[in-house]
Amino acid sequence: MKIQAYIESGIIEEFCLGLLSEEQAKEVTKMALLFPEIQREIVKTEEALANYAETSLNDDLKGKIIGVLRDLQSEEEIKLENPPFIHRYSDAAKWNAALTGIEPTIEYNGLKVHFLRKSKEVQLCLAWLKSDLVEDAHHRDDFQESFLILEGACECKLGNKAISLQPGDYVDIPFDTPHTIKVVTPSNGFLKALIQRKKTVA
Repeated sequence: MKIQAYIESGIIEEFCLGLLSEEQAKEVTKMALLFPEIQREIVKTEEALANYAETSLNDDLKGKIIGVLRDLQSEEEIKLENPPFIHRYSDAAKWNAALTGIEPTIEYNGLKVHFLRKSKEVQLCLAWLKSDLVEDAHHRDDFQESFLILEGACECKLGNKAISLQPGDYVDIPFDTPHTIKVVTPSNGFLKALIQRKKTVA
C-alpha cells in the first residue's frame, strides 16, 4: 500500500470530521497505529480544523464553499444542460434517471463515451466499459480523475491496492498512481460509470 495515496484519498479528513462509519473509523485508527505518517496527518488535520473553526472566512473561500454546497443541492434535480460535478456524495440513482436514453457513441481510450461537459478545465462523461482499462499515473499539474459507478461492478487497482466498486461507489484516483479497471459484472460484463477529469492548476 502506498501511504501517501491513502492519505490523499480524503479518508483522513472524513475521519477527523466524523463522517466515517464505525467500521471505517476503526480501520483508520488501526492504520494510524501501524503507520506514523498517517498518525501525523491525523494530528495535522485536527489542528487545521481547529484553526479553521477560529478563522473568519474571506470572500474567496466563502464563495468556494457556497459553490460546493450548490453542487450538492443541484443534484436534487440533475439538468444535463448544466450538469453538476460528481463527488463522494453523488446520488447514482438520480444520475441514472437523468441519463435515461443516452447511449455513448464515441470510442475513446477503449471506452464508449458521451460527453456531458468538455472543456480545457473539466471533462465529465458517461462511459461504458466492457473490457479492462489500464491508465498511466496522472500528475498534480495534469488533472484529478474521479469515477462514479452507475451500473455493473469492477475492481479498481490503484498502484498495489485493489478496491471493489459497486453502483453508487465513488473514487478519486490518487495522483502519480497507475490504475487499472477490471469489469467483474457477472451477467453481461458491462460497466456504466461517470468519469470526471478536472484541471488542478490554471
